[in-house]
Amino acid sequence: MTGRPARFRQRDLDRAIRSVKNAGLTVGGVEIDENGKITVKCAAETPPPPADSFDAWKAKRASAHERR
Repeated sequence: MTGRPARFRQRDLDRAIRSVKNAGLTVGGVEIDENGKITVKCAAETPPPPADSFDAWKAKRASAHERR
């Protein structure tokens, strides 16, 4: 042990995660740097399903076009 105080506390991390969840986002990960700075990464959200068959067709064509 080095005998120095911790750079962050568990309650600080809990608060940061709770804030992200209260904002309606999904936590994808957390980073804490050597100075105690807490960075919460949000998970990528999946797009909503297409409303009808034409929108599904357009989405499929767009993704096929991006792969070229």
